[in-house]
Amino acid sequence: MFRRLAPESLASASARHPVRTLVVWVLALVLGFMASSALLDSALTGDAKLTKGYRLHARHVIHTVGPVWRGGTDGEPALLASCYRRSIEFASANGILTLAFPSISTGIYGYPIELAAKVAVATVRSAVVEFAAIQEVVFCCFSTADLAVYAGVLDESNP
Repeated sequence: MFRRLAPESLASASARHPVRTLVVWVLALVLGFMASSALLDSALTGDAKLTKGYRLHARHVIHTVGPVWRGGTDGEPALLASCYRRSIEFASANGILTLAFPSISTGIYGYPIELAAKVAVATVRSAVVEFAAIQEVVFCCFSTADLAVYAGVLDESNP
């Protein structure tokens, strides 16, 4: 099931289509969104930063730096979990109630979708217990195959 979302915060570039992601980034450049680039330059892998949403359909954008997949033995799961957790911490600290996450690091960074989805779901589930003000978290999936993976992980981990 797909629905149009306008969450208060988009974590990274959460679009369903690569062309839409490109258009969002081009618009962001034109609208002065990258004026916050000095802040973003200092972001470390596993950390997150908050900027305004400018003219996007979100009041804020939480940028996070996901790990590059190196076989899973270089701390990738902990760094990926930190991306989700730090984003939720920023959201909570800034009164953001709804978030949308892409599947962090599963594109060009090569993190296997099945492993990334498990980390994402487990981390978000535990973080929203601690940060109870968060009302909704959406996982934005790039493809129907990714959606099927997330749906399966959500189903198997549903208490």
